[in-house]
Amino acid sequence: KSREYSNMSGRARRRKRRALPVAPDLLFAGGILLQTTLKRTDASTFFCGISMEDASTDCHFRKSCPSGMDNECSPMRCFTSQACDTNRGHGKLVEEFPALSRSRHDLTNYRFCSNRWQPSIHGCGEMSFDIYCGDDESRCDGELTCEYTHCNVRDMIDTELVRRREAKNREMFELLVGLSGDDRRRYNTCGKSLEDANSRCGQWCSDPSFFSCP
Repeated sequence: KSREYSNMSGRARRRKRRALPVAPDLLFAGGILLQTTLKRTDASTFFCGISMEDASTDCHFRKSCPSGMDNECSPMRCFTSQACDTNRGHGKLVEEFPALSRSRHDLTNYRFCSNRWQPSIHGCGEMSFDIYCGDDESRCDGELTCEYTHCNVRDMIDTELVRRREAKNREMFELLVGLSGDDRRRYNTCGKSLEDANSRCGQWCSDPSFFSCP
């Protein structure tokens, strides 16, 4: 009887062992699905910074890291921001102007496509974003090479942002004047959240872009 009981127990154990892989696989698959769902939900709030607090400030000048991986932010790290969200337009400026994600005095900000023997052949006012090469020498065509100059692309970006903001202000003024008295857009105001905007009752905005709500 003891041998029969032992054999039955062994068969039961073998059946149990055969069944075990199913559950972990399902749980593991569920874990992957759960992680994927979380990433889809949180990806819009993943931003680069030296800390979570840092990644939650100056949102329009932050680089997003949708994969959640630190290698998108080197030498910084990728954090779940408490304030920044790509759904609110944050990160778009850095996509257009990658130099915004670096220090103003980073040496790559001074590199432009130029003649190797006359790297300062252009005055800074004549420089354009088309000949900015930064750390990508392949952007230079023909006899031009990526050289260090006395011009900083961040100064060019600042000038461009001022120009765009002035244009946006004119656009917003024309839009506001044309709104009817009962148009709900008249109640749009800038803020970090709905509660913050309601408490401020500050600057009117037409959309959540940097040029509407700096």
